[in-house]
Amino acid sequence: MRGLEGLFRGLHPAIRWRPPVLEVRTWWGGEMAGTGQGLVLLPSPLAGPLPRVLVEPRRPVLLVYPVAMPRRAADPAAEPLGRLLNGTRAAVLRRLAEPGRHTTTALARAVGVSLSSASEHATALRAAGLITTDRTGAAVQHRLTPLGAHLLGEFPGAAVADRPEC
Repeated sequence: MRGLEGLFRGLHPAIRWRPPVLEVRTWWGGEMAGTGQGLVLLPSPLAGPLPRVLVEPRRPVLLVYPVAMPRRAADPAAEPLGRLLNGTRAAVLRRLAEPGRHTTTALARAVGVSLSSASEHATALRAAGLITTDRTGAAVQHRLTPLGAHLLGEFPGAAVADRPEC
């Protein structure tokens, strides 16, 4: 994949180029028009799980998108989020906040559990309203809901590092 589609696809799963429109899934579900002054891409480890778009008249549109910051993996049970959900379920939820395709197989690999265990965790998180699951044929893709993203934002230690890309 080349050009703008390849560029935007690699930034974050919530950012998609559909010529001539750049679609960005954010907390706010409305539409914004560009300013005609360009676009500034700003990667940020502090952006939260979803991108943010800032539009001001006569200035370039600012697209702030989350990136993972490398850090040493912590004991999931020692974090508040890990105590709330349990270590593995918290790891699955944190993983869904990172860019990439999040299939059940990829989640199982990323958090080191069996496929059936990853499926059970996804089912529990979906039942709690923390994730959604989209099915296309036999493939499924999991995504954080705003509630799941908000929960992660309440716990500063929610980032996962040193995990393979999903």
